[in-house]
Amino acid sequence: MTTLELQRRLQALGFNPGPLDGIRGRLTIHAIKTFQAANGLAPDGLAGPATIAKLAGAAAAPSSAETQAQLRPWFEEARRLQGTTEALGPADNPVILRWGRILGLVYPRDSLA
Repeated sequence: MTTLELQRRLQALGFNPGPLDGIRGRLTIHAIKTFQAANGLAPDGLAGPATIAKLAGAAAAPSSAETQAQLRPWFEEARRLQGTTEALGPADNPVILRWGRILGLVYPRDSLA
């Protein structure tokens, strides 16, 4: 099941994945988590075999290679950001501040006193 097919199925079931664009962004992940929680699955946001089986039937479950391919960009991003930390004192980490802005979090500073 491609990301676009996943988005279409989620939307058809009443779980808003955001734009139907084939991009596994935060709205699609949120829709997956909401679907999983509503269907007795662990809400991890990953469209693994159990989630796909609930969405489209057991015959549509992805292979291990397909699942790994779907996760690869996320692992690469996590690897890139490994070591991103907040520093003690008055310094602000611009990466963490940017994340806050993207997520709509409002705080004057990210510093730990």
